[in-house]
Amino acid sequence: MARFGVEWDQTAALRAREKSAASIARGSVNALPFCDAAFATAVSADVLCHAAVEPLAALAELHRVLRPQGRLVVNVPAYQWLASAHDRRVRNARRFTASSIAALLRQAGFCRVRARYWNGLLLPLMIVQRKILTGDDSVSDVAAFPPWQDASLYAMTAFERRLPFPLPAGGSVLAIAEKA
Repeated sequence: MARFGVEWDQTAALRAREKSAASIARGSVNALPFCDAAFATAVSADVLCHAAVEPLAALAELHRVLRPQGRLVVNVPAYQWLASAHDRRVRNARRFTASSIAALLRQAGFCRVRARYWNGLLLPLMIVQRKILTGDDSVSDVAAFPPWQDASLYAMTAFERRLPFPLPAGGSVLAIAEKA
């Protein structure tokens, strides 16, 4: 199965091409450089939150490039009140709730919309890190962790995925929608 990506920055596009072996087109999610109905599935991971993105225009473009019954998977950061120096550093302009991203997906023409929170077990740690231990206001808190810490955080998200129910809150929102 062929994989494609879109990246605005030329250097980042080259790096993504090298790391993923995918075909990376230069362009904007606000005006995707692909034909109508070109894909069965599309993934937007932490894109709609970015300052350069117009969420409704981007979702309309993703809708356009999907085939009928095509599926869109969207991940976005949750809760505007959780915005912090991290968001400013990585140029996130917005955060979403499960209901707000679901409403945007429906407004863009998607159906069978499901949205839920995840990263719920790590949400208390995010709050402490981003709201209490603010530290240097000029850097993101995303960094390489020591292997033991990375393994611990991964284990928490793996445990959360196995829960038989979604958590009522989380640091991120995962939404899945279909093109009618």
